[in-house]
Amino acid sequence: MEGIPKVPMISPDMKIPDDPMPADWVPKLREYIFTHYNDDPSKFNEAFKELQSMRYHACRYSADTESICIMKRYYAQLQMMKSRFPMETNEPVSVSFAWSDRSCDMSVGAAYEDVNYEICCIMYNIGAAHATIGMNETRSDEGSRKNAFQNFQYASWPFEYLRDNLGASKFASSNFEPELLTFFSQILLVQAHECLIEKAIFDKRTNCIVSKLARYAAETYFELKLRLDQDTLSDYILNSKLKTWKRLCEAKAHFYEAIKRFYLGQQCCEDEKHGESVAHLSAALEQIKEAQKVIQKDKRESESMKQAISFALDIITQKEAKVRKENDFVYHDRVPKAEDLTQVEPVTKAQAISFDPFKRDTCGDDLFAALLPANVLKGVSMYSEEKAKLKREIIQKIEKKDTDLEQHLLSLQLNQLNLDQNLDEMRLPEELLQASAAFTAQPHALFDLLDQLNVVATKSSEAEIKLTDLRRRLLNVKCPSLEEDQGFKVISSKVDELMDRTSYSSSRK
Repeated sequence: MEGIPKVPMISPDMKIPDDPMPADWVPKLREYIFTHYNDDPSKFNEAFKELQSMRYHACRYSADTESICIMKRYYAQLQMMKSRFPMETNEPVSVSFAWSDRSCDMSVGAAYEDVNYEICCIMYNIGAAHATIGMNETRSDEGSRKNAFQNFQYASWPFEYLRDNLGASKFASSNFEPELLTFFSQILLVQAHECLIEKAIFDKRTNCIVSKLARYAAETYFELKLRLDQDTLSDYILNSKLKTWKRLCEAKAHFYEAIKRFYLGQQCCEDEKHGESVAHLSAALEQIKEAQKVIQKDKRESESMKQAISFALDIITQKEAKVRKENDFVYHDRVPKAEDLTQVEPVTKAQAISFDPFKRDTCGDDLFAALLPANVLKGVSMYSEEKAKLKREIIQKIEKKDTDLEQHLLSLQLNQLNLDQNLDEMRLPEELLQASAAFTAQPHALFDLLDQLNVVATKSSEAEIKLTDLRRRLLNVKCPSLEEDQGFKVISSKVDELMDRTSYSSSRK
């Protein structure tokens, strides 16, 4: 199977803009900058030129790496502009964005005064452009296969994102129907998976690996064929294209089922399970003939698919005849039914790859970075106000502490000290010297003071105990006439006062 011709791939048609640039968009942006931000719109002339240039290049209907980079940057800039300019329906900067679909039998256009419609159309074209690049790859060498594999994975994600995150279905565009977006996402991902199968065959990977990969492709294409048979999709795809895609999906489903059976048959040969090998190869022959029958209905297209099927048919026919003959004349193993054969689990490594629109190498410089959104301006104002309030409180505390420190320094009379004098010549204030002499003349004064303080503390404790006992007794008095007596009230009040003083003195100790 190493030299098998490459099977054809498909890609969605890109959407077409009706106008290169909405005529009133830039004037409305200028007016909003002047009225809302109180800024000079002329400061953003280069930004307006860049915006017009990106829109023009994004709408060129070109599928190449440069165009995709521009479309991604334009998409990112639109997302950033949404936080600064109200551009949705009935908002001050809303303008009409008009795009046409080419997927239906008649080209259908739609226009919305909503920047979200423009964002959805650009995201759709990003996916379609990646798919077109992948489809156009020859896949004849390692580099081309890898490029196709990556682009199909890049192409799948935008359609998922349109369906699940951007809310594209709210716009009356056939391209944005959830069923169609799901179909495109799945078929692009399985086409990436087909690149893996081609690589596995070319690299001569094990029979088990190729058969697992082929089973996943076969099952996915059978599922996609069922999707295309639904009436819901027939309204959104060109009738001629719908028929071609149905035949292609059905033919590929049988084709990869045949590939799976062929490699399982080869594995059975290596394991000397000759009867099972015959059964797998017979099933492979049936499947490839079914694929040939389906694709022959297409008289105009899928020539490469016919070549691939014809090549595989020759290989499988020869292999099946050889293995059957060997089993009939040499091994005589029982040939089981196809449904009784051991199957392999489907495996895939292809997955949708997203991109981060706000990554610097994707979005570039923010065209309107100098304009802060209204919520940011409000936040900055509130921050400045709170910052000033906190600053005032701190300054007031500092000024109070400065005043206290100044008064303390004045009480120390440090201004009487001459710090420029030598230490031997320096003389302390006379008042301090007299106080020191008086204290020195009474060496036992400190000890006497401490003894007296201890006596006072003891008496204070005794007084507190007696007052507590007295208060308890007064509280136990339950005679209303006595409680109303003025003398009783005076005594109770005096006891409370003494208790408070005693408690205060105890707390200071």
